[in-house]
Amino acid sequence: MSKTSHVQDGSPKCQEIIAELEKRAQANIEAMNNRDFSPSSPLYHLRAKDWRAEAGDGESWKEMALHEYVESLRTITTENPELKATLRDMSTTVNAKLDSARIFVNVEIEGIPVGISRHAVVLLEYRWMETDWVSCSHRVLGGMSVNLME
Repeated sequence: MSKTSHVQDGSPKCQEIIAELEKRAQANIEAMNNRDFSPSSPLYHLRAKDWRAEAGDGESWKEMALHEYVESLRTITTENPELKATLRDMSTTVNAKLDSARIFVNVEIEGIPVGISRHAVVLLEYRWMETDWVSCSHRVLGGMSVNLME
């Protein structure tokens, strides 16, 4: 996996934020690959109350709340047991105030259908909320058809 992190001020604090958020992004992929959809899964960890997922394939978009998103992953992985996501690279930007961040994640998705791999770009957005970083949104473009999430 290659990684590009954009640090506005180069401070150790900013580097620490990037490392933590990228670790969380990787944990989410591992949770899906390990079929961990329990409430203690990283998929549920530190989400904003208004967290939303959006998936688009260039033709249509589907928006989901957290529980609906996790259930759609459970359904997709049950129907496609060979499904596996591999993180290819990440590019992380933290704003100058160190209170919001974006991670662009390039993911390779294999197994929908078996023998086929597709790439997707995922945009993860985070905000600092009093005591910790909270995931606010998860947007996917390409890779998995929106129709599979219905």
